[in-house]
Amino acid sequence: EIHMNPAAVDDDVGEWFELLNATSQDINLVQWTVYSEDGDTLTIDTDLVVAGGDHVVLGVNSDTATNGGAAVDFVYDAGSFGLSDESDSLTIDLDGRAIFTMTYAPPWDLVTGRALSLDGSLVTAADAAAPSSWCASSATFGDGDGGTPGDDNPWCSNLDHDGDGYSVDAGDCDDTDGSVSPGASEAWDGVDNDCD
Repeated sequence: EIHMNPAAVDDDVGEWFELLNATSQDINLVQWTVYSEDGDTLTIDTDLVVAGGDHVVLGVNSDTATNGGAAVDFVYDAGSFGLSDESDSLTIDLDGRAIFTMTYAPPWDLVTGRALSLDGSLVTAADAAAPSSWCASSATFGDGDGGTPGDDNPWCSNLDHDGDGYSVDAGDCDDTDGSVSPGASEAWDGVDNDCD
């Protein structure tokens, strides 16, 4: 998740981004670097262990009373690293080797006050690099902005997860079951097959 344009608080106290350790191993991020194409950079200069399958939140302010309510695990200097509201890139680097790179820009789902959220079912590096895997977060935290800092991301309602040709936004009442959609035939099986 990337919360680059908070509405509840100013950017200089409320920006944050979240990393997911998609492996089963604990990873210590000490000496890892995050940088962007515009020259912004931050280096994690203290032990920051992310358990396998867990999240870590990096932000400009760890005070939940003033940062919009996000629990931040590592604080970086907003003067050295900032997140552009309209377009930016993030590269995670270890010893000069890019571990992951992503770039966001229009027409990505960039909404003031809502974190840019990677669909909760799409957690590979290839998924995370694809614009279609991201949406404005539908969940809320703290003072009311959208996001799930430190927690699993919800599914994006504009994506068709069960392959039936419909997303939740397009009227699918059960996006986990390909036999249930607005285009399905109703059957006497105790299920609302056609979402009517």
